[in-house]
Amino acid sequence: MNMNMNMNNKVFCIIPTFNRKHAIKDCIEQLGKQSHKNINIVVINDGSRDGTAEYLDSIESKELHVINGDGNFWWGKSINEGFSYTEKVATQDDFVLLLNDDIYFNNDLISNFLNEIKETSIHTILGAAQANYQTSEITDLGFSIDFFRTDIQAIKPSNKSVAPDALPGRGLFMSVSTLKKVGKINTSIFRQAHGDLEFTSRAKEKGINLSICLSAVISTYEKNMDADTQVSHSFISRLTSGYTTNSIRLKLTFFSIRGPYFLRISGIPRYIYFKLYKNFLNKKTYTKK
Repeated sequence: MNMNMNMNNKVFCIIPTFNRKHAIKDCIEQLGKQSHKNINIVVINDGSRDGTAEYLDSIESKELHVINGDGNFWWGKSINEGFSYTEKVATQDDFVLLLNDDIYFNNDLISNFLNEIKETSIHTILGAAQANYQTSEITDLGFSIDFFRTDIQAIKPSNKSVAPDALPGRGLFMSVSTLKKVGKINTSIFRQAHGDLEFTSRAKEKGINLSICLSAVISTYEKNMDADTQVSHSFISRLTSGYTTNSIRLKLTFFSIRGPYFLRISGIPRYIYFKLYKNFLNKKTYTKK
């Protein structure tokens, strides 16, 4: 990688939070124990009312920058606010790390990212290996996308040789120059869910390499891990929601704006066929049995 990689590389850690004082406190404390010390923590507090603001105000550190929202930033705008601040103060030799507030990682997370990225091409986005906190087992290594069948699947450790088509936002690492090349989260559509998928798949379409750093592991409690909670939402709420991970509306939109151009124009009818109509037929066949 054609960059000056040393201890002077500052890493801007962008963390959105909302009403999770204890989680953001744990996350900041973990960052304080990192072996790579040159970091700047950027917390976007989106209108928390649980004492988060008071806790952040009590921290006396020039390496902490707090951006306050009005409660309507959601994930997408929170990340974009962090991006905007970073682009103003960072140099081209600095890096960006996106984190959630409810995650756990070891003291070498940032060092491992830096060691990995210096061996890659100049424009690379690294994702963290996702793990279950209770079992310490690696669960996901990015996402594989079948744009023809409009299907998104998590890559399991048994298929670690598969190159990801998209990465989760929980542990994204990239240079500032790569960030500027990709742009920001598309908040006109993806204010909360799937903003990370659209961002990273757009990056890949721009020729940016996506890869998983296997030595950078981020753990989450199982109940907080991303999952398609289809059973807890009605069909109507899934059809119209612009926020949930299982939103049909967001997936329809995703396949209409990402992927090969010749497939985008038929993204909606293909999604209806592969995901809705075929599922209906399968359920009907199962019921007859």
